[in-house]
Amino acid sequence: MGANPSSHQSGDEYPVENVSWIQATQFCFKLTQMDSKPPPGPKGQYTLPTAEQWGKYSTGADLKSAVYGAAQPAPVGSKGPANAAELYDVLGNVREWLQGGDETNKLHIGGGYKSFAAMGGVQRFRTPEGLKLDLVSEDLGFRVIWIPGR
Repeated sequence: MGANPSSHQSGDEYPVENVSWIQATQFCFKLTQMDSKPPPGPKGQYTLPTAEQWGKYSTGADLKSAVYGAAQPAPVGSKGPANAAELYDVLGNVREWLQGGDETNKLHIGGGYKSFAAMGGVQRFRTPEGLKLDLVSEDLGFRVIWIPGR
């Protein structure tokens, strides 16, 4: 995909961060175009999840397996087991961009490694908030999902 924009380039096992919503959606588009072995079925696409999709795959995630209140991101999965959807760090390591929002403000969710759980706990990490679509932050990244074609 080109250069890694992350502020903390400690290795391939770390989350990508320091990415705007625009860059995250461009990545999803390029990944869809480049994928030589997409999942079977009608042509689908890679995309950012919606808040509803994030809510479904974050079921069972808790702060015991989240990275927060830290000086830098941690390797993916280093804080504990995967949740019911077999995903790691759903509530914290980097905040995640989502589909949705308006023309200038896009949604993000979760806690970043710099977040503090005491300020609202798990509920705070599950509430989507809007940010400028071109904002980059060293604790803001994204998660990609596959949407099958119809």
